[in-house]
Amino acid sequence: MRRFDIVCVCMSNLGLICVAVAEHHFAGAVTAYTRAIDLQPSAVLYANRAAAHLALEAYGSALADAEKSVELDSSYVKAWDSR
Repeated sequence: MRRFDIVCVCMSNLGLICVAVAEHHFAGAVTAYTRAIDLQPSAVLYANRAAAHLALEAYGSALADAEKSVELDSSYVKAWDSR
């Protein structure tokens, strides 16, 4: 897959995430973040998925994602906030 294709798909997934979070469909947000992470993992995506897990009271999953976010970028403040 060309880089351009990946960016377009990620942008599409991020659009789904924004809608899901705005409408409090956190399970949908988790699914969309998972798709985006599968394409291009980042500390931001893991931290945001951790926040969605917290909203669903899935504390174990939230902690795992927060720890992965810190592992990827220990300077990303939101990653530490999610823990």
